[in-house]
Amino acid sequence: MPEVIAERDIKVPVAPDPKGRCGKKESENRLEDLAILYQMAQWAELQEQADCILSLLDNKDTPMLFLPAVHYYSVIFVAKGRLQEPQVIRFLIHRDSPEAPYHDDLTTRLLGISVDGRPELREVFLTKAPAEGLIEGLSESPIMTLNSTYTFTRVDNPLTVQLADFVKQFPAVIAGIPIVPGTTLGIIGVPSPPPPLTKGTPPPTTVPLRVKVSRVPVVFARAKIEIKDTVTMPDLRTPEEVVKSAHELATGFANRDARLSPVAKELATELDAAFMSEDCSFIPTIACFSNLKKNKIDAIFNKTTDAAQNCSRLIPSRNDCPPFLTPDLQLAILVRNGFVQLATADKPKDFSGTSTIQSSQLNRFAFAAISSVILRAYHADDRVKVANGKLAKDPLSGNLTMGGVNIHLVPYDPEAEHMTVAERFRLFAGGVIVPNFGVGGGLSVGIIRGLSLNVGYAQLIVSKLGGNEALDAVPKSTNPFKVGTAGVTFIGAGLNFK
Repeated sequence: MPEVIAERDIKVPVAPDPKGRCGKKESENRLEDLAILYQMAQWAELQEQADCILSLLDNKDTPMLFLPAVHYYSVIFVAKGRLQEPQVIRFLIHRDSPEAPYHDDLTTRLLGISVDGRPELREVFLTKAPAEGLIEGLSESPIMTLNSTYTFTRVDNPLTVQLADFVKQFPAVIAGIPIVPGTTLGIIGVPSPPPPLTKGTPPPTTVPLRVKVSRVPVVFARAKIEIKDTVTMPDLRTPEEVVKSAHELATGFANRDARLSPVAKELATELDAAFMSEDCSFIPTIACFSNLKKNKIDAIFNKTTDAAQNCSRLIPSRNDCPPFLTPDLQLAILVRNGFVQLATADKPKDFSGTSTIQSSQLNRFAFAAISSVILRAYHADDRVKVANGKLAKDPLSGNLTMGGVNIHLVPYDPEAEHMTVAERFRLFAGGVIVPNFGVGGGLSVGIIRGLSLNVGYAQLIVSKLGGNEALDAVPKSTNPFKVGTAGVTFIGAGLNFK
């Protein structure tokens, strides 16, 4: 269960950053901006813009809440972006150092995380916060709630997996690397514009966001982490959104449902004006329009319908009195109910999402199969064999094959998008299989991931001429050899297991 570290409202600037880093365009909804970047797979820019928002978290009380070069931050929020319905969005933020750029390939991977919390996995839940919440630090208005379930499935050490493949495939691997000297998302739609400000309200310079930071306990350092999120969203409409909806509702009644009833059309116009004139600057949106529903909607309904009824009943000869028959009353009730519904808080809605994070470690060792050609032999002149029934010289030449382990002096990320210097340059050591058993090692330089150029030296166990034996002669005993050693330098290609 994530442990809450901090929760607070922050003020995010609306204007674009003069330096061009944070918020490259004016926006009053940075979460929608992040959603669009996510849907367009602009991962590095997505992390950079989220960094700009979360960097506002630190203050004198908690100066080290956001440290992306130290910890991993799993950011989650709900937004539409360019979709028709809101979606739950989750991605990771982490960078190698405070000055390092963000990487496209680290939005779903934890690298180097540990069960002792060094570094930590932190969950960051972003929601819109009512402006009045900033007065006391946190608003008392209804907010979104998040329920996340983390399932950790242990993943084996890559060396264990490599070893099984290495042992099973080694003969085929060697046979497949002959060495011959001298060869080598459409998402459609556009975001809707923000509703217009009413009554000459000056444009805001900041928009509030609520941020909850939690610490997630890590069960296994190497794991597949499946996360199931359920975000419960209350009615968080802004006053501008409600006023815009009221105007659209009134227009719909006038042009369609109530177009045949002058009284119903007049009532729609009056209620539209009432929503427009309501001042919700210092009252939570739902409470504000709920007061309007209780105090004004029925009063406007009664006033409009009573006036029409009295006019047609008391002065039936007047031509300027609108007709007020039973259908007119029914349409007026329809209009009234539509605006009552608009002023009523929506029931909380649940939005669900699943995501998967891979937790892995930096690698220092990896298995390799090496096939090479011998460049030069040392102390191998007396290596012999039996040929045509006689003892003959058997110089060391031709191919050398070995299985070994790559040793990286600096740990590296095997899943990185591009090979790093730490991955490209390494030492290797292992056992020689052909032409004789022995041990060897050297320097390996990665050409592409999985293939390398290897240069090294090997010490081999060889058969040398026994003490009472002679070259070009028939062996005098059943074992005419003695055990000796010879050295060789070699160059070749390595097939590196991942």
